[in-house]
Formats: sequence, structure tokens, C-alpha cells
Amino acid sequence: MDQSKKDQWKKFKSFKQRGEWVELRFMAAAAERGFHVLKPWGDTRPYDVGIDHTPNFLRVQSLP
Repeated sequence: MDQSKKDQWKKFKSFKQRGEWVELRFMAAAAERGFHVLKPWGDTRPYDVGIDHTPNFLRVQSLP
């Protein structure tokens, strides 16, 4: 991986922005692999993303 891709996180002004970016990257990668991605409403759940992996539901907490 080249240095510019490794340093992409530096362009964000806050940890919240960086965390949202990481979350979106994860959701896009999961969708590209054929998973059904679910996003809970609000910030009160202990996870950021749900993955429908029938018959199971996987909860994912992404960390920047």
C-alpha cells in the first residue's frame, strides 16, 4: 500500500469524522462482498453496523 493511502485518515479534523469515514469504508466493503448492511438509527446502540448473515445477525463496532 502506498503512503498516500496509509495517511488518508490525516485529512479529518476530528476523531468523529474519522470514525464516520472508517464506518462508511467498512459498510462499502461488506456490501461489495454481498452482505446486507444495516445501519441502526442514532448513536445509542453498542454497535455501529449490522450485517444480515442469515440466519444470524452480526453486530459490528468499528474503531478508527
